Amino acid sequence: MDVDDDCDSLFGSSGSDRGDADAGQCGGVDEQPQVASRQTPPIAGLFFFPALLSREVHDRVLAQVSDCGYFSLDADEDERGSDDTETTGLGDGKDAYDRSPRNQAMLFARLLPCNAVGQADADNKAGTGYDSAEADDPAADAQACSGLPRWAVELIQHLRQTLMAVADDQLPLDVKQLVFPTSGMLSRQLILNLYRGGEGLASHVDLVNRFADGILLCSFGPSGCGTVMELTHASGKVHQLFLPSGSVLLLSREARYEWKHGIPARSIDLVRSADDPGHVEAIARSIRLSITIRSMLPGADIVGE
Repeated sequence: MDVDDDCDSLFGSSGSDRGDADAGQCGGVDEQPQVASRQTPPIAGLFFFPALLSREVHDRVLAQVSDCGYFSLDADEDERGSDDTETTGLGDGKDAYDRSPRNQAMLFARLLPCNAVGQADADNKAGTGYDSAEADDPAADAQACSGLPRWAVELIQHLRQTLMAVADDQLPLDVKQLVFPTSGMLSRQLILNLYRGGEGLASHVDLVNRFADGILLCSFGPSGCGTVMELTHASGKVHQLFLPSGSVLLLSREARYEWKHGIPARSIDLVRSADDPGHVEAIARSIRLSITIRSMLPGADIVGE
């Protein structure tokens, strides 16, 4: 098995030492993970785009997020200490799931007029895309996503443009309109999670009484790296899916409500090769940023009343 160790830091030198150290640790040898696939699992309502974000868009978003200073990398290093690597092997040590709150940020926008997020769907279907001048207009941005920073507005605009242009046989029109309806208003919530090496995420279903159907999960990190997401059903069915940097996962309908998703806590993932499915690669995890974009149900954005 090949170990992919060509992983640079996500936000520069402040995270590189820790990310590479965690990715290189491998413990719990008697708890071998399942081999993950790079192909979309047969789950109704789940759509996977392993290279939807170009490297240019990917790197621009990372630079903008870094400039916002959401994550205190240096302070987090001091608090966690060097002994933390003991819990980030192939096992599921509790500490690997209890990540620091410094590694999470939430953003909210009320009443997102969907027709202001990009040009009309007819433009996308005609292959013309949306008006880039509109995306560069701060006034249009403010109208489209009141409360969100500019980088988040631009990311949503880009996702809308790109996903609406996907052929309907790969992403049905009703699913596109579920995430980006052509009329009405949405309140958006974005959650940013920073993962270090072997850290995981407990298996869960996003709150059904707060978030609407149609959830986008975007992965960011060093080129060639990624993480494995585990999807589990009450029937006992389990799918392991490798999420490379630049990928976007869309959860809707059955995939959103009937399947749990989580990230096993381990520092090395076993993944089928993209070139030879019969070959298995051992891919060391590196530092990773996930950005989840969700729509809130009517009234769910109002608290304290």
